[in-house]
Amino acid sequence: MTPIPPPLRRQFLAADGRTGTSLLEFAEGASLDPQGVADLLAWGHPVGATTLLAGVSWVSPGPWALSPPDPHPSTLSDIARADALWGLLRDAVSRAIDGRRLGVSLSGGLDSRAVAAAAVSLRGRALTLATFGDPGAVDLGRARMVARRLDAPHVVSVLPLEAALMEEGRVFAATGGLGGPASAPGAFTDASWADDFDLLLSGMSGDVIWGDTRLRGPSPASRLRKLGVAPARDPVVGVPEPPPWTTPASVHAWENLWTRQARVTWNGLLSRRQEIAVVPVLWDPALLSFCLALDGVDRADRALLRAMFARHAPAVDPAVVPPVSGPVHDLDRAMCTSEDWQAELDAMMAFPEKWAAMGLKPRAVGRILRLVRNGKRPRSGLVSRLRVLWSWAWRLGL
Repeated sequence: MTPIPPPLRRQFLAADGRTGTSLLEFAEGASLDPQGVADLLAWGHPVGATTLLAGVSWVSPGPWALSPPDPHPSTLSDIARADALWGLLRDAVSRAIDGRRLGVSLSGGLDSRAVAAAAVSLRGRALTLATFGDPGAVDLGRARMVARRLDAPHVVSVLPLEAALMEEGRVFAATGGLGGPASAPGAFTDASWADDFDLLLSGMSGDVIWGDTRLRGPSPASRLRKLGVAPARDPVVGVPEPPPWTTPASVHAWENLWTRQARVTWNGLLSRRQEIAVVPVLWDPALLSFCLALDGVDRADRALLRAMFARHAPAVDPAVVPPVSGPVHDLDRAMCTSEDWQAELDAMMAFPEKWAAMGLKPRAVGRILRLVRNGKRPRSGLVSRLRVLWSWAWRLGL
């Protein structure tokens, strides 16, 4: 199987010299690191070498030895660049395929449909496209349309509102104590999808790798102050220098890959890998190197990807099947309508001493939880981070 890229490999080092690949390995006798808590609430992940545990460091795997792109996109015409991108994508899919039964995670968006189109071009109907979402997710209908137009078998898993809550514990364990409910919805499908295929191809990070998505900003400084934590630090502390051929327009992609994509987005797939072999196709070194050399024109709104669709996958060209935007699983709606979620949020408000033991201000935490519980403010992302801390508080006996 395709090796896991360095930014997705996790290693931790304790002050006493112990090493491990899961933060949970260091839980016995540990305490929370206030800076790690602040980073998590600000960005959704610790920054640099800091972790959630005092005395435990996140070890960077060091420089990523990527080879220069061949051909370099600047030497190609517009048409040739689109052709080269298609060829590199098909090569990446071909290198990843080693399972008897192949599946492709299909959300209906541009990145997953690109991987699906490449896989269909190589395997025809000898694969399965797989989609999950809650009943209100716009992705479901669009994914069905893409699957029909690719003439590929398609399985759809409609998630209950409690899906993230039902799998939260397993995701927390699979991610080494870093993933919360925002990482959990797709895990609900693991057991059923394992009956359909052995290998799942994912288009994760495509909006970064060949698009112009920037790092999301931190939680507002005023909110962090109210919670009683330190201001947000620079999230790219400790990120290795990009390869020399990386264009100015692609530096943000490199920084994003080493931070949010590696430490947050990857959490959503780690639990799935316990059941199915999952390959993040777009992290393929040859494909990634080519994309790191793209200029801003090709990246803007994934312009080169759209040109690739028009030439090589016209059946699912976004001009024909428009992309969608919206949550695959609406945690905000789930948290304010599901009785199970209501009970969980009530329980979190019933133990203010635990928030105080973590260095947070219980009144501010309680206000956020009430707003989300009552449907007054969409802050499920922040609640997901608080749930990670909530799990640690019980594990550490706070």
